[in-house]
Amino acid sequence: MHLKQILNKILLSKRLNLLDKKKETYRKFDQKLDQISKIQVIKFNNIWNYALNNIKFYSDYAAKNNLPKKIKHIDELNNFPIIKKNQLIDFFSKNKHYLKSSIKTGGSSGKPAAFPFNINDQESTYLRTYLGRSRININPLDKTVLVWGHSHLFEKNFIGNLKYNFRRLKDYQLNIIRLSAYNLSDASIDKYIHIIKSTRVKFLIGYTSCITKLAERILQSKDIHKFSHLRSVVITAENIDRYDIEIIEKAFNCECHIEYGTAESGVLGYSSNIDKLVHFFWDDYIYQTNSSNSLIITSIYDRYFPLIRYDTEDVVEIKISSSSYISATKIIGRSNDNLTIEVDSNKVSVHSELFTHILKSIDEIKDFLIIQKEDVIEIQYVSEKYTIEEIFFQKLEKEYKNVNKKLFLFVNTPEVRKIVLPSGKKKWVIVEK
Repeated sequence: MHLKQILNKILLSKRLNLLDKKKETYRKFDQKLDQISKIQVIKFNNIWNYALNNIKFYSDYAAKNNLPKKIKHIDELNNFPIIKKNQLIDFFSKNKHYLKSSIKTGGSSGKPAAFPFNINDQESTYLRTYLGRSRININPLDKTVLVWGHSHLFEKNFIGNLKYNFRRLKDYQLNIIRLSAYNLSDASIDKYIHIIKSTRVKFLIGYTSCITKLAERILQSKDIHKFSHLRSVVITAENIDRYDIEIIEKAFNCECHIEYGTAESGVLGYSSNIDKLVHFFWDDYIYQTNSSNSLIITSIYDRYFPLIRYDTEDVVEIKISSSSYISATKIIGRSNDNLTIEVDSNKVSVHSELFTHILKSIDEIKDFLIIQKEDVIEIQYVSEKYTIEEIFFQKLEKEYKNVNKKLFLFVNTPEVRKIVLPSGKKKWVIVEK
């Protein structure tokens, strides 16, 4: 056994032991919905008691709506009004001490937001993640390629560099090869395909649009690509349809699965080899839907700041539903388009999160909308700052040099008008075709 493997087992021993216990819990209560429901009620009442006594948001929420101190059945949660993201954002803006340990999410409208998220929350989402992956034969420390964004590059230099180097060290420790989701040029895609083949990774995960683009490039290629070492491909963070899954499975010749979660909650569900449904993890959250089939979650683990009847704003198509457990055939969340920019006189396809991450990192911007019309990218933004062009291009050049700046149009406006998606979310990137 290599030294790195030995060190990893020592450093991760606590989490690996907890993961084994979590797997055993799921084996023990498999299909025992009545028992699961009782466990969830007990756990909720403990969390609710903590929230009432320690968090002003929830004590005010309970008093305003005349809510009980305990529930006897999960269905009683339907009497608790749904809490919207903006309500919590407003509360945190006035109570910033909750954000000492936090995670950032752009929000459905593109507005920057931070949610309390500490080491317990990180551990909880790690366990749910690898519980889901264990069902598709993926284990912690299996060699992984991750096609992802890296918004920390757009923070102030010292902090950004520190986070970048720490991330690289952590990736090395955890056997992860991280590829940029921002650069989707043909040359980059070909390089990524070579890395996946040559490093003999067991697991490929990334944004739906990025993995689909890899698959399409493989199928268009005249070269023969073999990925016999791959156990699974997992797509996450964006919408997916049957077409995407089919071409991914054809290109990589292995099963394609869905990982679902949100930034503020962590991973919530995973599809399985058995039925392809997204199964939600019942021991950390209670799941419900509203009249529009939007997923409503209630945290029941020892969370730093509990989420009670929180609207994820993601629409779900439910296949199996009970008061204590659900699984979904489809999740209609956010959908990201690829944008086209000109670099060294060549057109390059770029994942839209490159632009949204840059704009969210500029403190003065309150809201924004990106519209691509043919070759021109129009950036509408709400800000007291007269112009953002200089700082925008400084950040963009960390990823791309020699961008044709003439194809960008910046518009400072009092308000931006966004398209409302079927999920109820607002789209902040529009590509007019």
